[in-house]
Amino acid sequence: DKIWKGRITGQGNSSLRSALVEAAWRLLRYNPKIQEYYAHLKVRLNSGNKAIVAITRRLAIVLIKIMKSEEDFNVEKFLVIHQN
Repeated sequence: DKIWKGRITGQGNSSLRSALVEAAWRLLRYNPKIQEYYAHLKVRLNSGNKAIVAITRRLAIVLIKIMKSEEDFNVEKFLVIHQN
């Protein structure tokens, strides 16, 4: 796997990007563990918007993995910091 560190480019389908951000907000609203993770990111990144973008990115990665493996969503796997 390739590790890439850089800014969010804004490329890609804007409708999909918006839908993922909205899904991240819903996940944040109804899941206490995600709320804790958001609070941690918000302090670390010094921005609520950057924190939600980070959660959105993580959500996109998890959704891709779910589609490939056909397994159910698991919050514990979502919150794993180091990905193999």
